[in-house]
Amino acid sequence: MSHPKLTLDEIVQKHVESLGGQQAVAAAKTRVLIGAARLSKLGESDKTVSKLPGTAQFATSNGRLLFAILYQSQAFPFEKFAFDGNTISIGKPISVPTELIGIPKNQGWIIKDGLFGGPLSANWPLVRYGEVKNRLDLAGTSKILSKSCYRIKYVPTTGDRSRVTFYNRHRNVSASSERIYLRVPGVFQNSQRGNA
Repeated sequence: MSHPKLTLDEIVQKHVESLGGQQAVAAAKTRVLIGAARLSKLGESDKTVSKLPGTAQFATSNGRLLFAILYQSQAFPFEKFAFDGNTISIGKPISVPTELIGIPKNQGWIIKDGLFGGPLSANWPLVRYGEVKNRLDLAGTSKILSKSCYRIKYVPTTGDRSRVTFYNRHRNVSASSERIYLRVPGVFQNSQRGNA
């Protein structure tokens, strides 16, 4: 079944409609999510998987963000970072942090530009389309799980040469890559270095 070709404006509009429409998105100025979390780590020597239960917290409002996972362990009590609209702060646990903390340390623009958390973020670029339109480009289609999806390229505000590609199919935005995965239900984002 062939789908009609859509413009970038139409794709973004359909995405915003899938979130409840511009009015509903604008009315949700503060978003707070709390849920179960689990850290799974593969042992280096014996290849066993250890699992550490915890609670995840995600809050976002007016370009600010707080993300924390509180684990049930004195040896590894938490992973957390915050963005106040200007600066990213990273909570430092006693033990060695996981790769999750590498996101704010090494790719802070993902948080500053509102990509972390996808459409759950109050600063999600696709709902601020008028502000970011000059950094978006329709980049054809790709097959994901044998479904044809539109590709939208996003250039970060930092001038970083990284690119983020959003893949939009019907009501969901999803993506695939080998570099960075940020996932919420129905949403994937990826970051790749280069001129793509």
